[in-house]
Amino acid sequence: WGMAFDSGGNLYIADNTSNVFKYTPAGARSTFASNLADPLSIAIDRNDNIYVGVFYTGEIRKFNTNGTSSVFATGIADPLCLAFAPDGNLFESDGATPASIKRFAYVGSILSTNPTTFAPGLNYPYGLAFAPADLPVRPTLFALKTNGVVRVTWSSSFGGWTLDKTASLA
Repeated sequence: WGMAFDSGGNLYIADNTSNVFKYTPAGARSTFASNLADPLSIAIDRNDNIYVGVFYTGEIRKFNTNGTSSVFATGIADPLCLAFAPDGNLFESDGATPASIKRFAYVGSILSTNPTTFAPGLNYPYGLAFAPADLPVRPTLFALKTNGVVRVTWSSSFGGWTLDKTASLA
């Protein structure tokens, strides 16, 4: 399901068989975490902490750099995807009805465990990715959904985020 790279070039893959696997740049595979109840999504912050969205427990687990695990957030209906924005905020696409994208914002130097609804009324947003910072309009968040693509962009001229539910990658 989900995959992400850390700053050392290691690839982490959340496998819905209850494991998170780690692949080194040389291709060696090891089990990073096991016995998770259907890990669907994964994201790595700028400090190489690993966040895993676990479907059946409805939580996001945080693994620090030495592998210690803790519960970061609970009460998440369907943590389909996780992505960190360039500013460090964590975004989560939620498959609950109605589906939405939620944001865990930084408060001071701490990432909040209480999300706010960022983009409501979506149809199972399965993928999240931020566009590279060198694009003319930034930051830009793209979310894949079953019937298309959603583009959410920051616009300083409008003073905030704008949602384009008709966006297309074509």
